[in-house]
Amino acid sequence: MASELTVGKIGVGIAPAHAATIYGTGAGNATVQIEGEGGADPTLNFLVNNATHWAIGADDSDSDSLKICQHSAVGSTNNFLTIDTTGIATFSGGIKSENGIYGGQITIADDAAGSITPPRQATLMTLSYNANGDYPSHWAGLLYCDVGLSVFNTVVASGGGPPTAVNTDVTGTTGANGATTVGGVAAAGTGQVGTIKIENRTSISVTYWYNFIG
Repeated sequence: MASELTVGKIGVGIAPAHAATIYGTGAGNATVQIEGEGGADPTLNFLVNNATHWAIGADDSDSDSLKICQHSAVGSTNNFLTIDTTGIATFSGGIKSENGIYGGQITIADDAAGSITPPRQATLMTLSYNANGDYPSHWAGLLYCDVGLSVFNTVVASGGGPPTAVNTDVTGTTGANGATTVGGVAAAGTGQVGTIKIENRTSISVTYWYNFIG
């Protein structure tokens, strides 16, 4: 397999059609391997307009997990997707699909409130948390939330210690001590979406898991 170098381009096994072109025929002959040892993280880095970095690579310091992050180096900050060597995938942000299913997690300190923007004004939302920070859930609730020009929230079903729903904003000490209270902020105008607020007064910092359905 020959290599070819032209002005501003490199081709492996073929004349380059792009900045770099790699061609192979037969099993394993079109494989690019990046190997790191001694703490090096094998990484592909993408830089957009000399401003925004994205990186895909294996994090040697995190048990060789595969990561996608908005940073020049994996394992630094903004690690949005991590897949460990057992196949478990962890998303640090949310998951959104075109059919209206959207989910994620939010960590809220005690006596504080966090904000979530739903995919639409009116939606069903599942909400759960575990006092130890891990699944299975300590409690779970299903709520109907409407954050259009006015706020309307109600608990549809719950188990294990349900959240409380109110039709006003919550700021950190609005609801009862020891409880989780779901409130909201109305949309700024017609056709816009407001904000769902989750208030944590459980006496500890809590990571909540949420999913919107429809």
